Amino acid sequence: MSLQAAIKRLSLIIDKVSRSHYPTKKEIFDFVNDTGIKMSNRTLDRDFEKLRDEFGVELLYEPSKNGYYIDIDNSPEFSSFLRLIELNETAELITTSLKEGKENFKYIDFETSSDFKGVQQLKDLYKAIRNCHYISFHHTNYHTDITKKFFNMEPYLLKEYQNRWYLVARMKGFKNFITFGVDRITHLKINEKKFTREDDMKVRQLFAEIIGLVYSTSDVEEVLMEIDEKQGKYFKSLPWHKSQKIFKKDNKTFMQLILRPNFELMQRILMYGNFVEVIKPEWLRKEIFAIHSKASEKYSE
Repeated sequence: MSLQAAIKRLSLIIDKVSRSHYPTKKEIFDFVNDTGIKMSNRTLDRDFEKLRDEFGVELLYEPSKNGYYIDIDNSPEFSSFLRLIELNETAELITTSLKEGKENFKYIDFETSSDFKGVQQLKDLYKAIRNCHYISFHHTNYHTDITKKFFNMEPYLLKEYQNRWYLVARMKGFKNFITFGVDRITHLKINEKKFTREDDMKVRQLFAEIIGLVYSTSDVEEVLMEIDEKQGKYFKSLPWHKSQKIFKKDNKTFMQLILRPNFELMQRILMYGNFVEVIKPEWLRKEIFAIHSKASEKYSE
């Protein structure tokens, strides 16, 4: 069985369990086989084990319902797994299109990308992270347009945000992490020398309580916003943050987030204009109001 088919099976299993109400193992088995990907019951059992042991997806049986469900609360990597499945499906589509010739691209409209820089280095960076190798590279800062050399960096994480990849690393002997745009990394060298990695959850936790890349030292707090009811449907399908809750009260629609407010959160709020109104915290409401006021002054001129 090809790797592509194996990934497809896992995707179908997750799809069936997510969309159905506690499906039985037979219902999951029949659903996968009906797509044309044939497998045995033993293969299905192995796929259940693979989801749990290799991808951290807790697929559990509920006796009272006589079926299976995904324990989201105990599957911290579930969203990352779904993203990998999405990337695999996209790659399959692109590969098929390339095989069938350029004529096929008239049926696909990709989001505009500024360049192709950096993606060739993702594999090397991933290996360095996984094998705990020090790395050295040059990096250009967008704000200052200054290129600096970095030596003996400890790579910890590759993070995707808004269709770009970023490296999270720290200098040897330092505790603070730095985020680097992979598209601005050049002269990458993987050193033979290895470092001892600390708890991986520490660096992941930095980003678990924020939106985007700018991790904040501010306190975790509730951000409550009144949102447009129709816009809320989009927010449900593409959540801002894992803590997101959308609910109705007094014929109004609200969205609640529990996180550390940062620059990217403010950008997200401003992007939706009058569709989103910050209710609390008060300091964030005032900052958003001040920014909207300055923008209004520019247009009134």
